[in-house]
Amino acid sequence: MAGCGLVFHVAADYRLWARHPQELYRSNVDGTRNLLSAAKSAGVERVVYTSTVGCIGIPHGGIGNEDAAVSLADMVETISVRSSWRSRWRSSSRAAGFRW
Repeated sequence: MAGCGLVFHVAADYRLWARHPQELYRSNVDGTRNLLSAAKSAGVERVVYTSTVGCIGIPHGGIGNEDAAVSLADMVETISVRSSWRSRWRSSSRAAGFRW
């Protein structure tokens, strides 16, 4: 990241289920914390966090694609999990010296 003024964070482990949920946490929360720490150390001025959550629906008995509508039921668990991650991520980013 040395020499970068801006970093886009677009990566995530977005499985809908994991036998060991801590894998998702480690990848998404700890991974973001590591990215923020590295960005701060490199003197990055701004980090842009993006998310595609909710752009692909999950049809009953099928595989989602861009044509599958997203329903509220698709999002409920995802929203609560991401909300928990988001609060931890904000705490991590503040600790790393970034402002909102």
